Amino acid sequence: MSKVKIQGNASGTGVLTVEAPNTNTDRTITLPDETGDVVVNTATGIDVTGSVTCDGASSSKAVIVEGSLAVTPSGAASVFSKSGNETRIRSYGATTGTGYTTFRTGGGGGSTDSEAMRIDSGGRLLLNTTSHLYTTDVPFNVISTGNYPAVFKRSDLDGSMRNMLGFMNASGAFAGNIKCTSSATQYNTSSDYRLKEDDQPMSASIDRLKQLRPINFTWKADGSRVDGFFAHEAQAVVPEAVSGEKDAMRIADITDEDGNVTGTQEVPDYQGIDQSKLVPLLTSALQEAVAKIEALETRVTQLENA
Repeated sequence: MSKVKIQGNASGTGVLTVEAPNTNTDRTITLPDETGDVVVNTATGIDVTGSVTCDGASSSKAVIVEGSLAVTPSGAASVFSKSGNETRIRSYGATTGTGYTTFRTGGGGGSTDSEAMRIDSGGRLLLNTTSHLYTTDVPFNVISTGNYPAVFKRSDLDGSMRNMLGFMNASGAFAGNIKCTSSATQYNTSSDYRLKEDDQPMSASIDRLKQLRPINFTWKADGSRVDGFFAHEAQAVVPEAVSGEKDAMRIADITDEDGNVTGTQEVPDYQGIDQSKLVPLLTSALQEAVAKIEALETRVTQLENA
């Protein structure tokens, strides 16, 4: 006969012993006490092969785990443990560096659940996707089936400009931010005079401006027509407005449905343009043009008065 023994205290009172035939058939033990709590306190804890089901529907508690992890599992395992005020959830893969944790939703009532979020072996977060969207070193990956992949909301209505998102460099200084009031949004890059030196007036701006080739073009992705530039052409005139290099390629990971890297492939590394960086050149060129117009107006006036 096999035995399951639950002991209330060290004196031996409150002992419940359930005996069952030594067979492979399933057995269920029900403890209808006042709190619904089952406390197991042994030197080795509990090792379970199979599954453990806890019904906390009528109670504020379902499972309480106390104790720290003393050993590292030798194979794939999920471990819940406690260390001081820290609750730890650990995932171990079959081989080193392959463990990841998933959070699944939608199950119940006989329906099949689906993965909603995972934290991979490198600590990277994937929301609504099982694979990395760019490269495996991107820490945050999210796919949205709606209009907004993310929403940031202010909790006040005082109308002042508040920071919503900040961009910090490796030294811990902010290089830019996104701010908003109750009705407007502001996109900022660092521009404080205390960060700059050796300022000089711009020159020959009209000549540089004439080198830009503004065009109207169609996007291949959706067929929409817009005004703009080819990035590499604008880069020759205003380098700071463009990122990347013309015709560049990059190595991208190939991942399976579980997010494991199975190989690599070469894909385009597209250039980008920040058209706001063209404003200084446009402003300087306009000032040069205004100066020429004013000089011509002065000459016309002098000729008319001669």
